Amino acid sequence: MNDRELLELAAKAVGIVGEWCNCVDHEAGILTPNDQGKVWNPLQSDGDALRLAVTLDISILRGTYKVCFECIPQEDDGNVSAHEQYSDHDNEYAATRRAIVRAAAEIGRAMQ
Repeated sequence: MNDRELLELAAKAVGIVGEWCNCVDHEAGILTPNDQGKVWNPLQSDGDALRLAVTLDISILRGTYKVCFECIPQEDDGNVSAHEQYSDHDNEYAATRRAIVRAAAEIGRAMQ
Protein backbone atom coordinates (compact mmCIF):
# COMPACT_ATOMS: atom_id res chain seq x y z
CA MET A 1 0.00 0.00 0.00
CA ASN A 2 1.35 3.43 -0.83
CA ASP A 3 1.18 6.46 1.50
CA ARG A 4 -1.94 7.86 -0.16
CA GLU A 5 -3.84 4.60 0.29
CA LEU A 6 -2.68 4.32 3.91
CA LEU A 7 -3.81 7.86 4.71
CA GLU A 8 -7.17 7.52 2.95
CA LEU A 9 -8.00 4.29 4.81
CA ALA A 10 -6.80 5.73 8.14
CA ALA A 11 -8.95 8.83 7.57
CA LYS A 12 -11.93 6.58 6.88
CA ALA A 13 -11.33 4.74 10.17
CA VAL A 14 -11.75 7.96 12.16
CA GLY A 15 -14.38 9.60 9.97
CA ILE A 16 -12.19 12.32 8.48
CA VAL A 17 -13.73 13.58 5.26
CA GLY A 18 -11.43 15.31 2.80
CA GLU A 19 -9.64 15.01 -0.49
CA TRP A 20 -6.11 13.93 -1.30
CA CYS A 21 -3.85 16.94 -1.77
CA ASN A 22 -0.41 16.93 -3.32
CA CYS A 23 -0.29 20.68 -3.83
CA VAL A 24 2.77 22.88 -4.14
CA ASP A 25 1.72 25.08 -1.20
CA HIS A 26 0.82 22.12 1.07
CA GLU A 27 2.52 18.90 2.09
CA ALA A 28 0.84 15.80 0.71
CA GLY A 29 -2.04 14.52 2.80
CA ILE A 30 -5.78 14.71 3.27
CA LEU A 31 -7.04 18.26 2.78
CA THR A 32 -9.77 18.77 5.38
CA PRO A 33 -12.22 21.50 4.33
CA ASN A 34 -13.84 21.68 7.80
CA ASP A 35 -10.47 22.66 9.28
CA GLN A 36 -10.10 25.59 6.87
CA GLY A 37 -7.76 23.84 4.45
CA LYS A 38 -5.55 22.07 7.01
CA VAL A 39 -3.67 19.07 5.65
CA TRP A 40 -4.03 15.94 7.82
CA ASN A 41 -1.00 13.68 7.58
CA PRO A 42 -0.20 11.46 10.58
CA LEU A 43 2.77 10.04 8.64
CA GLN A 44 4.43 13.44 9.00
CA SER A 45 2.74 15.03 12.02
CA ASP A 46 3.30 13.74 15.55
CA GLY A 47 0.11 15.50 16.68
CA ASP A 48 -2.05 13.95 13.94
CA ALA A 49 -0.57 10.51 14.71
CA LEU A 50 -1.21 10.84 18.45
CA ARG A 51 -4.81 11.96 17.91
CA LEU A 52 -5.31 9.03 15.50
CA ALA A 53 -3.94 6.53 18.04
CA VAL A 54 -6.05 7.93 20.88
CA THR A 55 -9.24 8.07 18.80
CA LEU A 56 -8.86 4.43 17.73
CA ASP A 57 -7.60 3.26 21.14
CA ILE A 58 -4.37 1.91 19.67
CA SER A 59 -2.00 0.35 22.19
CA ILE A 60 1.68 1.05 21.62
CA LEU A 61 4.18 -1.70 22.38
CA ARG A 62 7.78 -0.66 21.83
CA GLY A 63 10.86 -2.84 21.78
CA THR A 64 14.49 -2.09 21.20
CA TYR A 65 14.29 -2.66 17.45
CA LYS A 66 10.67 -2.27 16.47
CA VAL A 67 7.38 -0.68 17.31
CA CYS A 68 4.31 -2.87 17.36
CA PHE A 69 0.73 -1.69 17.48
CA GLU A 70 -2.41 -3.64 18.17
CA CYS A 71 -5.91 -2.30 18.27
CA ILE A 72 -9.34 -3.80 18.59
CA PRO A 73 -12.08 -2.22 16.45
CA GLN A 74 -15.12 -1.57 18.64
CA GLU A 75 -17.48 -3.43 16.30
CA ASP A 76 -15.29 -6.54 16.13
CA ASP A 77 -13.37 -8.71 18.56
CA GLY A 78 -10.47 -9.34 16.14
CA ASN A 79 -7.03 -7.79 16.57
CA VAL A 80 -5.41 -5.57 13.98
CA SER A 81 -1.66 -5.14 14.13
CA ALA A 82 1.08 -3.24 12.34
CA HIS A 83 4.84 -3.55 12.75
CA GLU A 84 7.65 -1.24 11.65
CA GLN A 85 11.41 -1.63 11.96
CA TYR A 86 13.37 1.49 12.86
CA SER A 87 15.96 0.75 10.20
CA ASP A 88 13.24 1.12 7.55
CA HIS A 89 12.77 4.81 8.36
CA ASP A 90 14.75 7.89 9.26
CA ASN A 91 14.06 7.51 12.97
CA GLU A 92 11.95 5.83 15.62
CA TYR A 93 9.39 8.67 15.54
CA ALA A 94 8.76 8.14 11.83
CA ALA A 95 8.46 4.38 12.43
CA THR A 96 5.98 4.98 15.25
CA ARG A 97 3.83 7.32 13.13
CA ARG A 98 3.85 4.84 10.23
CA ALA A 99 2.84 1.92 12.46
CA ILE A 100 -0.07 3.96 13.88
CA VAL A 101 -1.24 4.81 10.36
CA ARG A 102 -0.87 1.20 9.20
CA ALA A 103 -2.97 -0.07 12.13
CA ALA A 104 -5.61 2.60 11.46
CA ALA A 105 -5.61 1.74 7.74
CA GLU A 106 -6.35 -1.88 8.58
CA ILE A 107 -9.34 -0.74 10.64
CA GLY A 108 -10.46 1.43 7.72
CA ARG A 109 -10.08 -1.47 5.30
CA ALA A 110 -12.23 -3.69 7.56
CA MET A 111 -14.96 -1.02 7.41
CA GLN A 112 -15.31 -1.34 3.62
